[in-house]
Amino acid sequence: MDNGLVKSRAIVPAGTILLLALAGCVPQVVEPGKTAAPTPTSSAPSSASPTSEPSAEPEATPIGFGCAEFISAQAMYDYNSIFSAVDFEPAAGTVAAEAVANEGIACRWVNTSSGTTIDFSVAMPSAPALEARRSALQGSEAASFDGYFDADTAQVFAGGYWIAVTSSEFLGDGDAAPVVEIAVNGLP
Repeated sequence: MDNGLVKSRAIVPAGTILLLALAGCVPQVVEPGKTAAPTPTSSAPSSASPTSEPSAEPEATPIGFGCAEFISAQAMYDYNSIFSAVDFEPAAGTVAAEAVANEGIACRWVNTSSGTTIDFSVAMPSAPALEARRSALQGSEAASFDGYFDADTAQVFAGGYWIAVTSSEFLGDGDAAPVVEIAVNGLP
């Protein structure tokens, strides 16, 4: 009888150890498209201390408002009552697409009579990126507003924001001035 008692004592601790060892074997849930981080082990203490790398300046700050807050229906009605807001995806290579790529937004208004569009975009690129854009526009300063105009696009820098307004209706910066004012006034 003592032998059976000894065996059961030897089996119970081994079973307990096995259960404890397996208790750490819980599958890790990983979001689609992401890689699971390695699970730390407690086999040996780490002698390496965490190193702090200099934090890089963010490329852009996400815009915290939408098109309806940026360009109000009332402001566009006051500009021209036949414009309506429409959803759109900016074409690659446009300033609107670049604004969206910089955590910004792009909004389109269409003239319901002629079909002509006005695209508004706003983003908050990093300070160096904002300055580089401003420097690239030197020589295309607008006379009708504090900004730049080239071809059919007006660009303005207000605070940390970069605003662009594009339309085939703009033959010069004077044509763009009223909608540039709407965009600047739409900033928070």
